[in-house]
Amino acid sequence: MAKALKSTARENEDQLLAFTWENPGVVYDRFGHSVDTSGDVWELTDPSRGRICNWRKCRCDKNVVESLKAYIANNVEMNSSHTAANAFHYLVEDKYNDAFFDFPVAEKSLLSLLQKYRGIGQEWRFHWIRRWYLWCADVGLPGFSQDVGDKLMAYRVGGNDKGVAVLTDDDEMGPLNDVEFDLLRGVIERGKGSLVERVCVMLCMELGANPKSLVLLEERDFKKHKAAGDKCFYMLQVPRIKKRLSRRSVRNRKISKNLGVLIEKLVQINAKVEGHPHGGKSPLLMRDKKRKRLCKSSGLKRFEYHMETVDFLRIVSTYAEDAGLISPRTGNPLHLSPRRLRYTFATRLVEQGAPLAVVADALDHTDLQHVGVYYEARGKTVEALDKALENNPHYSYVINRFMGTVVERGSSSLPIVPGDAPTYRSLGGIGYCGATKLCNVYPPLSCYLCPSFQAWKDGPHREMLAELKTYAREFASLSGYPVPRISNQVDDVILAIEQLLQRLQEDVHA
Repeated sequence: MAKALKSTARENEDQLLAFTWENPGVVYDRFGHSVDTSGDVWELTDPSRGRICNWRKCRCDKNVVESLKAYIANNVEMNSSHTAANAFHYLVEDKYNDAFFDFPVAEKSLLSLLQKYRGIGQEWRFHWIRRWYLWCADVGLPGFSQDVGDKLMAYRVGGNDKGVAVLTDDDEMGPLNDVEFDLLRGVIERGKGSLVERVCVMLCMELGANPKSLVLLEERDFKKHKAAGDKCFYMLQVPRIKKRLSRRSVRNRKISKNLGVLIEKLVQINAKVEGHPHGGKSPLLMRDKKRKRLCKSSGLKRFEYHMETVDFLRIVSTYAEDAGLISPRTGNPLHLSPRRLRYTFATRLVEQGAPLAVVADALDHTDLQHVGVYYEARGKTVEALDKALENNPHYSYVINRFMGTVVERGSSSLPIVPGDAPTYRSLGGIGYCGATKLCNVYPPLSCYLCPSFQAWKDGPHREMLAELKTYAREFASLSGYPVPRISNQVDDVILAIEQLLQRLQEDVHA
């Protein structure tokens, strides 16, 4: 840690070493912004959100408080103000943390806290506790044991559940379906809501970015490029976050002409706001008034008119109700949030055939592990399709898909339909074609839906069904399309073959 730790080696009545952190009065984050640590309230340097550490809330033993202050200051310097704020929340403000009242913090108390977290299904919170304790032990603070730290590391602690809303296709939290997405796009195109509301929602729909990145957008990030003739296209340089970067970094993202035109109008309006002296560094999403609380660091002065993430969340979440947009799935106002629109953005990329690396890059993930949930959700839909086709009587009996007839092989001089599967496997003939005109669809699969088809009783229909299902899975794997979209094209054929096989089975037992 840049500001050295200092322990006062004095023995108390319990023969325990006390600890006092040598508070430097100010610490600096990676961007050179200062955090005043001289008082009981530390205002953290997060331009997208007002975050404070109010040490008056801390009810711990004074030695524990000193270790916590040292740890939070280290997080500001080495990680980020955002991480420091989260650490403060889970270590100080969490109502369950009565284990910290005594010094030294006993192993038994920490494990009791772990059990509390497990009891409420949130054991991932213990990561914050363990990380703090291990840091204190590593830097040699009195009252913290390396042996206890090693024991804590031996406990397996699960992470926060990832992708539940996506995997379950939750009506309120999961990705918007095609109908909901089109309805949302429609009300925006019709000009429902204010200009700022439409821009905020469209940014989420087209970029799938984290709200923190979007509120950091500045006028210099908006680019309009001339193309051939009178045409033009628009781009945004989206600030990157969570990347441990020591300076501002952006990624170029193309946006639609509709969004570009709206942003142009917004920039013109922003120029009239009192707080527009920062030129190209003025925010795209601008507040009408200065933020009441802003860090004392002069480097953050220019963020005083930037919208905060809480403002952005409120605008997006209330847009559907303000625009009178009702979800056909729930019958209620469409539930919107930046996170849900991010899920929708990623899901639609998968549906359009984007490879894993492309989706990860679009979401600005540095690895692929968090993107797999969208492909896993697609795989679960494949399994659901099988169950629906094979076990649901609605599909098997109510909907009549096989329209042809069943005949014996060799009983007609009509043209033979070759059994060429979509997997490029030839299964031989499957029946006769009784059509009197040239077929303009997709034989042999379309034959199972045609009234002129005469299926052979002993034809390789079961093999064709297996090949068609294989084709559906392989197509989903290679292109990224989810099964619902594939099923729009082939599930009628699958149902028809299932019904043909059912008819043949009934004829055997007749």
